[in-house]
Amino acid sequence: MSWLGDLVGGSAGEIIESIGNVADKFITTDKEREELEISKTRLELEEFQIEVIDRTSARERETKINESANSAWLAKNIASFLAIGCLALTFGMFYQVLYMEIKPENKDVIIYILGALSSISVQIIGYYFGSSIENKEKTELHSGTPK
Repeated sequence: MSWLGDLVGGSAGEIIESIGNVADKFITTDKEREELEISKTRLELEEFQIEVIDRTSARERETKINESANSAWLAKNIASFLAIGCLALTFGMFYQVLYMEIKPENKDVIIYILGALSSISVQIIGYYFGSSIENKEKTELHSGTPK
């Protein structure tokens, strides 16, 4: 998720939850509960739409850079180089943990770094190979358009 999605998503999620907690104390009729559910659904949909807009703008930016004749070669390829570098570093760290002797005083640091690199690697793989399909399905689900 992008930083904007984290910022808005985290805040919106907390707001939705706190509204639900307060509403449970004061809402007594079925009609009021139904209206609250509709409001919560609208907030969740707005949060999802903000996330989709942010993701779309980031991908459009990347596409414009790659299609521009004025973009430098490095600008067109930096994301791929960083992704390959992170993946190579992750596999290198896995190799080190599995096959090389690690000093006991360095073990915690290496495991921490490996955890961070593994998390980044999952995001890279998701971006290049899986994220678009899942996001397309989510978008279709929320918008009501068939596959």
